[in-house]
Amino acid sequence: MSTTADHKSELSTKNPTSTKQAKKGNKRKRIKQSSEEIHAIESTDRYNKLHHACSKHLHREAKIVKSFECQKIVRSIKASNDSLSAQAQQDNENEVDGEEKK
Repeated sequence: MSTTADHKSELSTKNPTSTKQAKKGNKRKRIKQSSEEIHAIESTDRYNKLHHACSKHLHREAKIVKSFECQKIVRSIKASNDSLSAQAQQDNENEVDGEEKK
């Protein structure tokens, strides 16, 4: 029991501000950087942001171009299929007309 009483008396005698100062002492101090280092960090950050924005825009434009190219190919395939079907239909009509004439 005496140990808990001793512990309580130690807590009551401690100054609360000294514990705060001790905690502050344990924190890492921020290292101040020179203006050249700050400028280099900011310029690389700006470059990375610009690179990201440009690549994003480029990918978006490439996606649009790709869809237009696909549409163009689909249209040409449909046109060729239509012309083949029209030609096949004409051939069938010519065969039917030829048989009727015989």
